[in-house]
Amino acid sequence: MQGMDPFKAGLFMAAAAGLLAPMLNYSLAFGDGLVIEALRHHAMRSDTPYAVWPIALAGGAVPNLAYAGWLVFRNRSWGNFVPVWPQIFVGTIMGVLWMGSVAAYGTATTLLGVVGASIGWSLYQISMILTSNISGWIAGEWQGVGFPSRVALWGGLFLLGSATLAITYGNH
Repeated sequence: MQGMDPFKAGLFMAAAAGLLAPMLNYSLAFGDGLVIEALRHHAMRSDTPYAVWPIALAGGAVPNLAYAGWLVFRNRSWGNFVPVWPQIFVGTIMGVLWMGSVAAYGTATTLLGVVGASIGWSLYQISMILTSNISGWIAGEWQGVGFPSRVALWGGLFLLGSATLAITYGNH
């Protein structure tokens, strides 16, 4: 995207992220063959998403690792990763928390049954947005932000909370 107008590049990245974001959900929703095989091998129903995750996550891990490695070699920036200890510790915590959330999402989606792929993904996304924005508020990331932006933040969070309740009660 070199040479591209920064606004257009940002718009392209946002659109691509929006189109590609639900691929994890699609892999679980359409990974029936792997789920059936896991059941055939006596896995508990709630554990069957673990048969899908290695393949689904490899689809994102391979290009991400390859691109990051290419950038590090191209920019000769290996020295930025020394000392190793703090980065490994924080990165490990982030990975465990992220994979834990994906595991909880997969199990919950499976337990929701037929509506799991649509409702489970919606609730998963809403909970991530709520958690990250409230954490950012607590951490002080919103200090110095004007009143209209704060109203927009809390209004949006209120709408997401309301959507969560509507989805939950609409499926009883």
